[in-house]
Amino acid sequence: MTTDEKIKQLFTVHVGNASSLAQNYSSTSLGQVFAAQFANFSSLADSLRQRNELQSALVRTSRLGIPISVCIEGLHSGAWGGTLFPAPPTLAASWNRSLWSDAFKTVALEARASGADTLLTPVVNMITDARFGRFSEGFSPDPTLTAHAGEAVVMALQGGPRQEDGPYSYLPDFNTSAVSLAKHFAGYGQPDGGINGGITSVSNRTVRKRRSRRSA
Repeated sequence: MTTDEKIKQLFTVHVGNASSLAQNYSSTSLGQVFAAQFANFSSLADSLRQRNELQSALVRTSRLGIPISVCIEGLHSGAWGGTLFPAPPTLAASWNRSLWSDAFKTVALEARASGADTLLTPVVNMITDARFGRFSEGFSPDPTLTAHAGEAVVMALQGGPRQEDGPYSYLPDFNTSAVSLAKHFAGYGQPDGGINGGITSVSNRTVRKRRSRRSA
């Protein structure tokens, strides 16, 4: 791959339509696009048509014919017009691992059906400041609960074990499972003043203090 082709494979594009993207990246293809660019709230079929047109154009015109990835947030739903589950803090408050697993198996299935292959979830921030504007994206300020919920979500989205007590598999069925991108690392949920994207004063001790207190 050329340097330019490698760089373009690292892009995740948030803006533009199918025709402009196909034109701008016709020679190199593109790493990923947000599904929101193709959202048509009145017609899922039209949204899928636009995505298929972009995919076909880039595979046909780029030198290496590399397909693109389509991503969606997926915090508690896999598609516009699809099943809407409670927000992560509410799901976590159930302390019910099987419930989390069933919910996100559905999220993965509906994401795939709507043309997305990657979900930007779960959010495993240690959000300890209620002023933080993205508080509703995380599961809990508790690291143990967040860890268990995060693991359950990843396994549910990516297919989980093939059989009970068997080895874990990665995307065993591309029609029903999706790539899970856990985020954000690290200390992102503790900005000064609770301002999203603001300054975060995080020392090594601050990052580890909650675990230390639990251990004590």
